[in-house]
Parts: sequence; structure tokens; C-alpha cells
Amino acid sequence: MASSLTTYEEENLMFFVDKDCTKTVVNNAEHGNMIESLKHTTDNLRNPFTDLYHWVKGEIYDLSAFQATLIELKSVGDGVEAVRNKIKQTKSDVDNIQSGKKTMRTLTKGSGDVHSIQSKLEQYERDLDQQIKLYDCLRVYLGQTVLPRFK
Repeated sequence: MASSLTTYEEENLMFFVDKDCTKTVVNNAEHGNMIESLKHTTDNLRNPFTDLYHWVKGEIYDLSAFQATLIELKSVGDGVEAVRNKIKQTKSDVDNIQSGKKTMRTLTKGSGDVHSIQSKLEQYERDLDQQIKLYDCLRVYLGQTVLPRFK
């Protein structure tokens, strides 16, 4: 507001008073420093709860981010378990095919399909290794870096 008043006096009012600085109100040196007085008044009229509000809102955002991180950690852990289950099921399928047993999963598979199933099994084991590394990395990062910030 103070800057708007100053701009108004400098651009409009000075034109009508023929550049006579004694006729101005805000920029008049005889009346004291009214600009500083206006700025001081507006600083003192600030709501003290605004800072508290922003601090609490920031803390809520931090906790929400930490909660989202924990949810992602859980989903990576679930992914590890899903890959382990795939490995277990694939191994049992290979054993069933090699022993000649027929199950619902191996009903259409023959002994020639064992090689492709074993290559899938190797891929699952590589995926499991990577998932475990990611899970361990996330746990260490959360435990050593993120969690101490919330204490």
C-alpha cells in the first residue's frame, strides 16, 4: 500500500501541484518519514499465528511424505515376496514336468518347454536379487537418513 501511495504521488499528484514537494503527503519531508511509518505499522499488524500455521503445515507435509515412503517400502517388500512365490511356483512346475506329473499349470507343457521355463526361472532369480537390493537400500536410507530427522 505504501509503495502504491508513493507511486501515485510521484506520477499523478506531482503533475497537479507543479512538482512542488511540499504539497505531497507521503513523500513530504516536513511531515516525517511516513513511508517508514506505514511499513512499520503493516509489519506490526501481521498475524502471529501465520508462522505457526505454515510451520504446522510443513510438518504435516513432511509426515505425509514419510508415510508415502513407508507405503512404497511395503510395496517393494511385497514385490520381493511375489517374486519369491513365482520362483517357488516355477520350480515346482519344472519338477512336475520332469517327473511327468500333470497339473493345471503344466497341462499344456511338454518336456521341450523345460528350457524356456528354466530361463524364466533364471530371470525371476535376477529380479529377486535386484528387488532385495532395492528393499535393503530403501530400509538403510530410511533408517539412517530420513528417520533421524523426525526425532
